[in-house]
Amino acid sequence: GPLLSPDGGSLFLGTARGRIHALAASSGGRRWSRRHGDHRPTQLLISSDGCFLFAGTADGNVHAVEATSGECCWVYELKEIEAAAPRCLTLAGDGSALFVGTAGGALLALSARCGGLQWRREVGEATPADWSFWLSPDASTLSFWAGNGRLHAVSADSGEVRWQSSGTESSGTDKEEQGDPEPPSDWTVHSSPDGSTLFFCTIAGKIHAVRTADGVPCWSYSLGSSFPGTP
Repeated sequence: GPLLSPDGGSLFLGTARGRIHALAASSGGRRWSRRHGDHRPTQLLISSDGCFLFAGTADGNVHAVEATSGECCWVYELKEIEAAAPRCLTLAGDGSALFVGTAGGALLALSARCGGLQWRREVGEATPADWSFWLSPDASTLSFWAGNGRLHAVSADSGEVRWQSSGTESSGTDKEEQGDPEPPSDWTVHSSPDGSTLFFCTIAGKIHAVRTADGVPCWSYSLGSSFPGTP
């Protein structure tokens, strides 16, 4: 759907063949319309100050454009085009880095200012279309579901893996230490208001709570039926 600017004044949406439109939210009048590549945007994200718009496109590129004019600031080209379509975009707490999750299971941190690569990590198998990231309140840890069905937490500064969790057990970095996980019922990370606990449901009908600091399970509850809704 359309993306609303922080001040509520503009709507942004992407259409086929790489075109991005900016409309006045109050009237629907066109502010600008520009092509950025030849493929439709898969994700749109706007900076907290409303100055920059970031777009991932189906051909495996990430674009940064000026939100007021649509002019291109930079383009980062992902290498493995066949599986590189960006599926998730999230900004660091201070807006300096853009975190990109790809369909092929790669996680990258790019400079939001110039598009330079800060770090890159392979996080598993192909990821779902609704892949999402959760940034801790102190902006130090990025948590997400990987394609292998485990909840991961990595350092936002370096991409170093801090822990992986299946909800019933946790490890530092070695996924071979754990048994087969239960796949989540959705791929969104849910957090307590203070950010100390993460919650998720599995398709087996269980709700799990794990500690944000280390992924250690806090509790689990069986709903008695499969495919529960999100917590």
